Amino acid sequence: MNQRGLTLLELMLVLLILSSLALASANFLGSADGQARFEDTQRKLNSLRAAIIGSPFDARVDNLSGFVVDVGLLPKSVDQLINGHNHFADISSGFPPPIFDPKPDPVTGFNDGGTPSEVELKKPNERLVKGYRGGYLLTGPGFTGADAEFRDGFGNRSAVPNDGNFGWLFAPSPAVNPNSVNPNSLTIGSFGDLEGDYSPDVSLEIASHHWSLDPGTIDVDVVNRGGKAISWPGERLFLVLIVYKGGSVHRWLQIRSKDLGVAEIDSGATVRFQIQTEKGALVPMGQHLLVLVHAKTEDDPASEDFGTQLPKTYRRYTQRVTFRPGPHPTTTIQFLVE
Repeated sequence: MNQRGLTLLELMLVLLILSSLALASANFLGSADGQARFEDTQRKLNSLRAAIIGSPFDARVDNLSGFVVDVGLLPKSVDQLINGHNHFADISSGFPPPIFDPKPDPVTGFNDGGTPSEVELKKPNERLVKGYRGGYLLTGPGFTGADAEFRDGFGNRSAVPNDGNFGWLFAPSPAVNPNSVNPNSLTIGSFGDLEGDYSPDVSLEIASHHWSLDPGTIDVDVVNRGGKAISWPGERLFLVLIVYKGGSVHRWLQIRSKDLGVAEIDSGATVRFQIQTEKGALVPMGQHLLVLVHAKTEDDPASEDFGTQLPKTYRRYTQRVTFRPGPHPTTTIQFLVE
């Protein structure tokens, strides 16, 4: 029986085959691990998108949700989605009532908090659910504050300590409107596997038309469903769209139409108002408040403001309206006059 052992050449061939198999196995496992991390990163990007804008284009979803709907802005960091209570006004005592200010800040258009004419709108049909609520991103049980991190599938860390982005590329674009410091669009991405061979970059973009609308002109058809005309001497009629914008304090943007150039609205009649917005003055998706103001004033009827405060002879009619991203809306507000 021939019991000849392996020659040196044969032994080298065996070792070469085993080494090749080991290398192929390592590459396969490394590729599989990289693919798993890549897919985990994609899932987390989808979670970031849902946290910011929900699913506004999904016909199966009736209610708009997410950070933008609650706060009216795009976030400036990932941390704002997790620890926004450190960045935005508190709502622990309840949601803030909308504020109607007939004489807002002339530069920003926000209620300025100082004029005696400001009115808190507290009727049931005037309430809006606005303000930072939290819970937009799940970071794991028991993780709060500085420990609440949301990293990509590759475990990347930020080059700049405490930048609030946990290793994500988070790039907001500058606003078009010079009066705004808030971004119009946002790119979020992962740098991939910086220490390995598997380094595909993956990112998403949230453009302005994904979360808001830039209407330019908003047409509002006002229908008088009451039994009599809306009219009295010296009257003024105008419309205000009130939009919530979060910050260190609760702020309410006042977007106002010009005075209606008619003396009255007859019973059963429809009159169109037009609200002009500045270029780049984006209206976020979500629910807002329309206020029709019917007032008599001591000031010049052609004046654009009431001076220091609203006159006593004034009425308001309000209706909540919901805007979705897309073409500028035509909204019909209906009200009754007793």
